Amino acid sequence: LVFPEVEEHPGQTAPDVLHVLLWALKEAAFTVADEVSPVALLAGSINTLVCGDRLVAENTDIHGIIAAVREVTAPPVSRLVVIGSGATARSAIVAGSALGVETVTVVARNRTTLERCQASSPQGPLPSGIFEKRYHAR
Repeated sequence: LVFPEVEEHPGQTAPDVLHVLLWALKEAAFTVADEVSPVALLAGSINTLVCGDRLVAENTDIHGIIAAVREVTAPPVSRLVVIGSGATARSAIVAGSALGVETVTVVARNRTTLERCQASSPQGPLPSGIFEKRYHAR
């Protein structure tokens, strides 16, 4: 497989190890990283640790969501519906902001993580007119 969107960075050495994190580790990684990317900070979620001279944390979910949407439609996207309210949901909200989303609906079972989703926008907490919460108990 060839991924043309992956850029070469002259002068940078290849990382010793690349770790991809899933679920609960996406938040725990903040305690071990030497450096955290701005997008990972926005989403409150890390899914990749690059191990070299320093342990660098990144969130590649955001870039992936943006790329996937751009493959099927041109931004702006008017409405974003997210099912779930964990780390990837927060990444989707940050990606949605970059895509020009006007309305976000999050459907979730966990009230605490649902509230955290509302705070995930790069512009600060989403106002209730833009952000619709739907809590569904089991």
